Amino acid sequence: MRRPNRPGVNQNDIDYTRTLRRITPLSEWHAPSDAGPPFMKIAVIDGMQQPCRPIEPEISRITGITTKMVEGKRFVPQQIANHLTEADACLAFNASFDRRHLEELVPEVGNMPWICAMTDVDWHGLGFDGRAQGYLLMQAGLFNPVAHRAGDDVASLVNLLAHVCENGHTVMAHALEGAKAASWRFEASDLPHRLKKDAYRRGYRRSYHGVYHKLVREPNHDAEIAWYRELVGRDPTIVPVDWIDRYRAEWTWEPEKREVEVAHWRR
Repeated sequence: MRRPNRPGVNQNDIDYTRTLRRITPLSEWHAPSDAGPPFMKIAVIDGMQQPCRPIEPEISRITGITTKMVEGKRFVPQQIANHLTEADACLAFNASFDRRHLEELVPEVGNMPWICAMTDVDWHGLGFDGRAQGYLLMQAGLFNPVAHRAGDDVASLVNLLAHVCENGHTVMAHALEGAKAASWRFEASDLPHRLKKDAYRRGYRRSYHGVYHKLVREPNHDAEIAWYRELVGRDPTIVPVDWIDRYRAEWTWEPEKREVEVAHWRR
């Protein structure tokens, strides 16, 4: 029997240097995952952690969080991990961002499925314009006057997920469908240096290990292979990724080893 709850997770980061990073606010809500409205708040975890340096005035102005508010405060990773065992998946608006920070604090989330409300939902196909959470919320007829705080951002996300689209399904239903759909990581393991700008313009990004890669969904699978084949002269390295691996931080996965001979005229 499946557990009925999926936590919505949001973190606000005040330091983007990986070696100095400390998460300041963290909020987690549990909400039902079925397709019918409305969503019901079941449980909330809120907490703060003192960063490794004083909070800058501009960050305090945006979030309302001051250095004094976080003095002496720490997360307890095991408590967060224990709470997450009640859920069968994690959901965040931008899972690529939130997962990599949360996984450093709570490694257990690396084994959980992740749903990304920003990229697992075909917002344009549902009649929305753009992909910013606040803008999407307003298009759904809602507005949260308090933003940039973890708890308020998660409240906005839960209400956005509960929105019923014109086809009668909630945004949550579409997010779940997109998260479970097939996807692949295309690795440009034999990409000549002179073609890297072409790959970058196509959406490939250089990984922590130095390999250019791109997440490809099923509707674009064949077209992406054809484009790469025309550019490079062979197929990319194709790695299936499911909703557990899709949003992993780049330093947590190794590129596939592939020994290929590249024609001299393509180097």
